[in-house]
Amino acid sequence: MQDDHISTVIWARGVQDRLDVRQYRANYHQWILSDPQRELLRLWGFSAFTNNCSVSQNDIRLITALVEMWRPETNTFHFPFGELTITLEDVYMIMGLHVKGRPVTHRELDAPKAYLQLIQDLPRIKSYAWGAAVLSYLFRGLTKAAHKSTIALNGCTMLLILWAHERLLPGAPKITPGVELVWPMALAWAEPNPDRRENPHHHTGQYRGDFDRFEMS
Repeated sequence: MQDDHISTVIWARGVQDRLDVRQYRANYHQWILSDPQRELLRLWGFSAFTNNCSVSQNDIRLITALVEMWRPETNTFHFPFGELTITLEDVYMIMGLHVKGRPVTHRELDAPKAYLQLIQDLPRIKSYAWGAAVLSYLFRGLTKAAHKSTIALNGCTMLLILWAHERLLPGAPKITPGVELVWPMALAWAEPNPDRRENPHHHTGQYRGDFDRFEMS
C-alpha cells in the first residue's frame, strides 16, 4: 500500500496540503453547559466532555504528523523505535468511555447527527460500548486520511491528541501538577498549564523530527 500512502508525497515534495480536521471548531470555548447537563453527561459515562477545554484540544500539526506515521495494513503508527497503536484500555483511561456493552451500529450511522438516534432511549445510553465505537471510527478515519489523495480526517481527534500526550514519551507536553490521578485523563489535560507547550508554533516539521529522534523509555 506504500504507493498510495501519504508518505510518498512527503518524500517527493517535502510538504503536503493542510489536513482538514473535521472535529475542529474555533468556538468551542463558548460552549457552556449547565450543572444539570454536566451531571447527565457524567451519569451516561461522558465525563470527558463536561469540560470544553478537553473538547477544544486540536493541534492540527501534531495530528498531521501522526497521520503520516499511520499504516493501514496493521492499524498502527510506525515509529523508528517500533509500532504503537491506540487500545481500548487507552480509550477507557483517557476518555472514560465504556468499551464493553451493546455495539454501536446503525445502517445510517454516517448520516449527519445520526448518533442522536442512539441516545433517545435514556436508560440504555450506558449500555452501549461507546469507547469501542469511537476507536473503530477513528481507525477508519486515520486509514482514509493516510491515503495520498485525502486531505481530511474524520474521527475523535481529541482522543488522538491526548493519546499522543500520554504515550509518546519523551517529547510529551507537561500535565498540570496535582491532577495526574484525575480520571478520565481528558479532564486532567484540560487543566491549564502555562509550561505545557514544547512546540509552541505547532510546526509539522518539528513533530516529524521529534518522532524520528526519540526513543521509548
